[in-house]
Amino acid sequence: MISILIPNYNKSQFLNETIESIINQNYNNWECIIVDDNSTDNSWDILKRFAESDDRIKLFKRPSDLPKGGNTCRNYAFSLAQGEYIQWFDSDDLMEADLLYRRVEVLAKLNLDFVVADGRISKDGVYSVSIFSPLVVIPEFYKGFGLMNPPWVVNSVLFRKEFVERNKLSWDEAIRGFQDLHFNFQAYCVAEKIGLLLDKPDWTWQKFSGSKHVSHSVFNSENFTSLKKFVLDFYQSKKFERIYLEKLILEISILAIKRFGLYFFIKFIIPLYFSGSLKFNLLLYFKKHLFFKYFLILIGEKKDAIIKKLRWEFRLKSNKILFYDYQFGKISIDEHTSRLKKLKVDSRKPLIIEGKEIHILV
Repeated sequence: MISILIPNYNKSQFLNETIESIINQNYNNWECIIVDDNSTDNSWDILKRFAESDDRIKLFKRPSDLPKGGNTCRNYAFSLAQGEYIQWFDSDDLMEADLLYRRVEVLAKLNLDFVVADGRISKDGVYSVSIFSPLVVIPEFYKGFGLMNPPWVVNSVLFRKEFVERNKLSWDEAIRGFQDLHFNFQAYCVAEKIGLLLDKPDWTWQKFSGSKHVSHSVFNSENFTSLKKFVLDFYQSKKFERIYLEKLILEISILAIKRFGLYFFIKFIIPLYFSGSLKFNLLLYFKKHLFFKYFLILIGEKKDAIIKKLRWEFRLKSNKILFYDYQFGKISIDEHTSRLKKLKVDSRKPLIIEGKEIHILV
């Protein structure tokens, strides 16, 4: 059996379509555990109606003694799961009718730790020409995670429950941003056998104008704790080349300093230095070549007064900086097709990538 685990908070306008996409699966041996984070809209009424009409849908509220948040709901749902396989999913996204069948067939047949499938994007109900695919970072998955260019997101992954339990994987309830990236990175670090199911997208990430999403808020000041947590965990994993960490911090800094300037430098970059994960010469690099360039733009007319107050010497140099959108995994359908044609893979023989057995099915 597959346990579909869904956190929900105030997603009433999407729930009908999402739950219907689950009910319409052509694989029927599943349970769907939905943990509502005490929504203030009419989510509970909608979910209750589905639960009353289909006993495979099991509805719970986050216990009051547990901290609020999607990660808490994900962990609580996992504690209730009875299935052999685990599919975390979001309450505003959609499954194709064969998602569960095709994923569990591959995972069970090849005895994998988890299997990853492609997904596609819908903006305001219109399907875009972009999809999410592990192809964007093959064959350097550690590098992809390290540069915040994740090879997959959790909706794309079906896990073997025993793998999650054996490695004591859980969603970090202390962080607000990068939850998906953090969890998938931890899972990849300990995985031995992974399947990549790349023949077609089997789920849809729905994006709507005006709706809040982690990708829009991840560089907000309240998420600095999450940023530091991911960087430090990545650093401590010892699964990377040093240059990845430095480039990761550089790219986070570029995006965040453009919004928060001095606050970010003090609250994020300096603590990283004192934690031991940032060398002093790199700290000086930020100070001389990065931070000041964008900080000057931010402070505008107050520039002279702030410079005097800081008493720092400004040495501005023109540097070519590579910018990244947080939606790193997007590639066009044409590009995806082209990459698949170039990817000469014998599905009967796994590849060894970064010490892991990777089965690619195209």
